[in-house]
Amino acid sequence: MDNASPSAPGAPASGVVEPAKPRLKAIDRRQMRLHPVEVERLVEPDHAVRAIWELVGRRDLSGF
Repeated sequence: MDNASPSAPGAPASGVVEPAKPRLKAIDRRQMRLHPVEVERLVEPDHAVRAIWELVGRRDLSGF
């Protein structure tokens, strides 16, 4: 015996599911916000990316 309903709750009877409307928040272009970020705190002290950061920092990148 199968107790499952043929369609999901809230689905149209025709079986056609319409795409969900996007949830958007209106932009307030007058809003001012300053969010300072301390880059050193974004990466753990022992993370491997720090070795790459050090290597790149030693290279002459003036040609780029």
